[in-house]
Amino acid sequence: MSIIRYYVSGHTAEGYQNRLKSNIEGVKKKIFLNHPSLTLKTRIFEYIIERYQSSFDLDVFCSSWSHHFMEGVVIRDLSIAIMDGTLDSGDFPGATYLDITEMDKGNRSGLENLNSVHVGLEELKGRAYKEFETALAIHDDLEAIYIREMDFQRADQLIEQFISNQVSHIPMKHTAPHQYHRMFGTNTVEGAVNIALELMDPIPKRYILKGRAGTGKSVFMKRVAKACEQRNLDLELYHCSFDPSSIDMVLVRNEFCILDGTSPHEINPERTSDDIIDLYEKTVTPGTDENYEEEIRTVTKRYKTHMKKGLHHLKDAGKVLFEKEAEFIRCITEETQQAIFANVSAHVD
Repeated sequence: MSIIRYYVSGHTAEGYQNRLKSNIEGVKKKIFLNHPSLTLKTRIFEYIIERYQSSFDLDVFCSSWSHHFMEGVVIRDLSIAIMDGTLDSGDFPGATYLDITEMDKGNRSGLENLNSVHVGLEELKGRAYKEFETALAIHDDLEAIYIREMDFQRADQLIEQFISNQVSHIPMKHTAPHQYHRMFGTNTVEGAVNIALELMDPIPKRYILKGRAGTGKSVFMKRVAKACEQRNLDLELYHCSFDPSSIDMVLVRNEFCILDGTSPHEINPERTSDDIIDLYEKTVTPGTDENYEEEIRTVTKRYKTHMKKGLHHLKDAGKVLFEKEAEFIRCITEETQQAIFANVSAHVD
């Protein structure tokens, strides 16, 4: 049985992103866990994974806070999703809400500490988002340099050629397609992360887009996604963890994926069958990097400065969060934890 891990939430230049809805559409039993402790909820998800992974394929939601946490588990064969209550957007009529705090009243001081710290975390997140927003505005200046030097006709030809060679031969599906909207990665307390290599691993054919800011990588993938839609193919669309209006990867299970393999998530071929499509080389005026070298260096430095500040705010939030999580976990009894596991299991089974 397999486990697919991905992000449905993220900290971006457009603030907090929640892409849960498309990932549990059609799931009959939706269970949200309400409790301030990320550690406790993660232990519940680990318990669910241990119980079901030998019998069923699982989807696991990575945490937008840290790799130490999880945000949910989906057992699609059973049509069940168990999720962190913070993902609830109010769009899920009929969902079950388990207030785990009611089962943990003996740890009152630990609960109060966690509830109070989450107020401070929101402030630090807000500061981070402001820096990311500024960085995105600066990044637009970088894109403008390359857009001025782009051969858009050649770019269109490359896209049409790709669609003709890689999409048009895939048999048309005659059932309604589904699009899963996810995050390519996110900014966390440990820095900017993604799990592209893990997602790519089972895909038979992989295409890696190279280029500079503004050279049309996201446009390329959106056009490919549109062509896949026209063939009724199920799609996984991975939104950029910096600018969520952009796409960083399009994935069609058992067929192919195409992704942005440039910095800050540089990815290079690992297999002889992996192909690179270099949009800078094929669509931008030769010598652009050299001709605008000083301007590019200045803009890039400003962009990186604000990204670094934003990540520093998230890191500060992480220090506080982990300290309070540790205090809480020291106070919870094994008996209470096992009782919580049993209660959640009763709702899942």
